[in-house]
Amino acid sequence: MNFWWLIRVAAILIAFMGISRADDAGDFATACRELAASGEGLTIGGGDGWLYLRAELAHLGKGEFWGDSAQNVSTASQADRRDPLPAITKYSQALTQEGIDLLFVPVPPKAVIYPEPVTEISLPKFPSRLDVVHEEFYEILHSNEVRVLDLGPVYAAERSATNNLYCRTDTHWSGSGCVIAAREIAARIKVMDWYESVPKQEFEAEWRTITIDGDLRGDTAKGKETIAVRFIGRRSGSELHPLEVDPLSAVLLMADSHGLVFHAGREMHGVGAGLADQLAYELGFSVALIGVRGSGASPARITLFRKSRKDPELLATKKVVVWCLTAREFTETDGWMEVPVKR
Repeated sequence: MNFWWLIRVAAILIAFMGISRADDAGDFATACRELAASGEGLTIGGGDGWLYLRAELAHLGKGEFWGDSAQNVSTASQADRRDPLPAITKYSQALTQEGIDLLFVPVPPKAVIYPEPVTEISLPKFPSRLDVVHEEFYEILHSNEVRVLDLGPVYAAERSATNNLYCRTDTHWSGSGCVIAAREIAARIKVMDWYESVPKQEFEAEWRTITIDGDLRGDTAKGKETIAVRFIGRRSGSELHPLEVDPLSAVLLMADSHGLVFHAGREMHGVGAGLADQLAYELGFSVALIGVRGSGASPARITLFRKSRKDPELLATKKVVVWCLTAREFTETDGWMEVPVKR
């Protein structure tokens, strides 16, 4: 009797949590949509100094973005480039034909992990998710044999840490967010059958505090932001020298500006502490890098295609392509072209 009572109570609780989760996600999407439609400019100001990209909030308010729905929510001008699903799945298949695995790594929107500054919603104590549409899309990709690293649950679990996972005044992840992403990516590469055969090197890591001029500041905030960043390199005397990327590496990181921040210098806030550097430290060898400052949806793949056309041997050493881009590009992009891997 007690056993069946417990089953009934458990079923009620599961159903309640599912309803609560759906309600939270729906309210969150509505809040993002309304905020994106308010005011002008690229930036939306939140509480406690947090700044958000208007286009990212607009994406979060659009709901389902693949299949027939893509025609109504994508910002792409050409109808045949609005749906990300065929572009991603066909690219994965094309890499597989070359003997290369794809690891698709969308970067969760900042507001999904830190919703409080822009909405009245706070993440509950039990595991929940505000971007359920992303979760559904990743499950569809999995069903199409695309390897997806969903950082959403990982970041949600880590968000109470001392260091923020995103810059408050910049569109990118923080030093801590970058390190966690690298660890998760590396964990999936280390179980691949070729990994142990790659010669390893030892690199050094050094956490430093830096001050950045966030790309969302504009006229909406005063002062610069101080964050902790982990620099990677080889030490010579007292100096830590940044690593060089390795074009012949078995691992190719193909990314939007999330592959350049803390790596490319100048407005990218540093050299030697980006995702390519963190991956090298976690894997024990340097990686190849194709990073673009614009869209990671099509331009990054076009860049790889052009490079492989000039150098037919470029892909010969590759075992895995890590394709990293911000999740808002599922809708806020010039389009998802079907790009070949090589001629």
